[in-house]
Amino acid sequence: MPQDYTRIKAFYRMLMPEPPDASWAELEKMFEWRTLRKGDFILRAGETSGYVTFINKGIGRLYYTVEGKEIVSGFFS
Repeated sequence: MPQDYTRIKAFYRMLMPEPPDASWAELEKMFEWRTLRKGDFILRAGETSGYVTFINKGIGRLYYTVEGKEIVSGFFS
């Protein structure tokens, strides 16, 4: 099933001029698509990532824990 790169391309167009289609084809080869379910983590406290994460559909929550209580510091989509 082909992936929909529409939102990713729109994001990158804000940062740089549109690359030729051949360049997009090479860039798409580097993408790794993941499906996350409610409760899954992109990154846990103390971990570092060598990736850029882009949410194509849905919403994420950024939070930290203080004395067992979750403090929400933001939502993103």
